[in-house]
Amino acid sequence: MTNAKNSLHPAVVELRQLFISRLVAQTPVSVVDVAFGDAHLLAALRVHEIPAVGLEDSETRVAEATERDFDVRLASAEHLPYDDRSFDWGAMRHAAHHLPDPVLGILELARVAKTGVIIAEPWRETAIASQRLAAEWDAFTRVLERRRGDIHHDNIVIASMLEWIGQPNEWVAEFNYYQPVGLRPHEDIELQAEALTPFATADELRERDRLLASARKTGIGIAGTAILVARRA
Repeated sequence: MTNAKNSLHPAVVELRQLFISRLVAQTPVSVVDVAFGDAHLLAALRVHEIPAVGLEDSETRVAEATERDFDVRLASAEHLPYDDRSFDWGAMRHAAHHLPDPVLGILELARVAKTGVIIAEPWRETAIASQRLAAEWDAFTRVLERRRGDIHHDNIVIASMLEWIGQPNEWVAEFNYYQPVGLRPHEDIELQAEALTPFATADELRERDRLLASARKTGIGIAGTAILVARRA
């Protein structure tokens, strides 16, 4: 999540770097980054001199990444234009819950990966009050985002990812959960609420106001991350 100046919160930067470090530690020969977003992973892999290809279904993002001289393609995550095991590693960070078909997207990632996949999804430690409130806020806003026409599923849990990529004896997997300490800027919360107001019912507006009042007291925590690293057995 960005703040009012459109810069990333330090905790978000730290979580991104953690994902990059986990991938680089696998010593990949090549990587496909599915749903590459703002190309931060592609940029990091370039620094590490690891060949990488990025795939996105957004023409705008592909054009922007092309201008930065990244090797990118316009493609759907559910239909990757590559043969089986075309890349050493497949990567997907905080994207599965935005795919029209998360199951097929993760299956495709595993299909084109020869050695392994690394997948991260948002995660929250709800024993922390600000994270518990954040989980409530997420559940509330996602209903309105879907009504607006956005694709925003519930976060994909690691158990589901493991089930989707194949039979347990086909993979050796490890996973970790990371929860940063930090709060989203309250102005971001207010702006998000304002943008979703036209899609809310009267009851939902009352719930919005209740959550906003709690947010002013407790704060809404920044999402953590769950990272799955799975190697072919």
